[in-house]
Amino acid sequence: MVVLAETLSVFCVVVAVVALERWEEREDAWGWMVVLGCALSGAVLLRPDEGLLAAAIVPVMLWVGVRRGGPSLGKRLAPAVVAGLLVVLPLLGWGVRNWRVFHVIQPLAPRYANDPGEAVPFGFQRWFRTWAVDYKATYDIYWNYDDTGMRLGDLPARAFDNAQQREQTKELFARYNQVRSATPEFDAAFAQIAAERIADHPLRYYVVLPVAREADMWLRPRFELTTMPVDWWAVREHPWKSAEEIAYALLNAAYLALAMVGLVRWRGQGWGGRGVIAFAMSGFVVLRCALLLTLDNSEPRYTLECFPVVMVLGSLAMTKLSSSRDSDSD
Repeated sequence: MVVLAETLSVFCVVVAVVALERWEEREDAWGWMVVLGCALSGAVLLRPDEGLLAAAIVPVMLWVGVRRGGPSLGKRLAPAVVAGLLVVLPLLGWGVRNWRVFHVIQPLAPRYANDPGEAVPFGFQRWFRTWAVDYKATYDIYWNYDDTGMRLGDLPARAFDNAQQREQTKELFARYNQVRSATPEFDAAFAQIAAERIADHPLRYYVVLPVAREADMWLRPRFELTTMPVDWWAVREHPWKSAEEIAYALLNAAYLALAMVGLVRWRGQGWGGRGVIAFAMSGFVVLRCALLLTLDNSEPRYTLECFPVVMVLGSLAMTKLSSSRDSDSD
């Protein structure tokens, strides 16, 4: 289900960008506007964080309406308003349903996907954010809490600031592994360790680690849904598999590098009449990157929704490079 939701979410991003481009080309393209609104709505219903797509596109539509000449301002802004309503109306339906059933105002799924009244282990999650960087930490620790045993050996050295913290964590893990269930007592103990680590290294907690987690989401080999080892850097343990994973990481980096070249060249030529698309795509990626900085766990799939933009910009870079070679040969 996760793979299907991610795939459909990426599809909604593609449809939304295409529909925006078609709508922007013709002032009376109401059909494309409806397609755009439905794509934005579908994206939000599939993944609540895809509201960022609407947040990037609807303001651009308003900007286009203000700048266009012709009819009254109300008629020029109507497409953006209708697209926004197509996003909001399904959420209102869910909000009414959740109020009637659970008596909570909740039009979107909450951040931690918890049911109303269900406890969230905020102390554990805060402790996790004091050291976690890569997907391996998510795989070994984050997903196992409140269900499966956790091994102290899976923690990196940066999870402890001193020997006392290591002993505290070791003792806490030993008690947890006896019951393998989250309790308020465990959560309070993790919160205490987290508070000490954050007080000692606030810059690490609020800046360095969030940036490192996002870098891992963008750059690591994308093998999380396969049987390949998650510790791709352990070359001595599985040299051939690590070599394969590193090759895919380099391919991923090549896509991102081409996207940056495409963006710079596109911008250098004044967007070529596609400024609306450029602002919408860039705004979506920027907003999503800002959101990813707030996440506890590093998962590369969270960047997949940005890859339609990466591929468009990368293909533009290749097109421009080919054009330059053709010009030089002439």
